[in-house]
Amino acid sequence: MSVPCDRFILVRKKVKMSEQICVFCLNIVNDYVCHECGDYKGLMPLRDAKGYLGSDFPEEYLELV
Repeated sequence: MSVPCDRFILVRKKVKMSEQICVFCLNIVNDYVCHECGDYKGLMPLRDAKGYLGSDFPEEYLELV
């Protein structure tokens, strides 16, 4: 019998990560957690974050959208 934890790790490795932005500290993240502020709830794809943040969206990230 396999351990449920092993199955979770295998499934998690199949997920392809894309660039996201942390809406709390505005850091670009390629992981499950923002390494700048340590949060995971504020991570969003750049495309979605542009609409969510509106005029607060950093101009230097516009070329990535």
